[in-house]
Amino acid sequence: MGIQNLTSCDGWYYVAKGPAVGDIVFKVAAWALTERGEVIGLISASGAETDDKVSRLVFPPSIGGKYLPEEALSDSQRACAKKG
Repeated sequence: MGIQNLTSCDGWYYVAKGPAVGDIVFKVAAWALTERGEVIGLISASGAETDDKVSRLVFPPSIGGKYLPEEALSDSQRACAKKG
């Protein structure tokens, strides 16, 4: 899936239910407009780096999450976001 355009963003998170207790929360760094016309938030994730060990942004995992603005996060989601 190719990216046509990128726009930085602030105050948005990708939130999904974790496999155990609690949610998985990723801060969204940028919005990507794909060749298909979809807008997808890009996140920084552990191990997401080039062969030269340069960090990169990736699409969120396919785990059934949703994008939420910071003010819509629950207290526990905010705590998860600070850990990341």
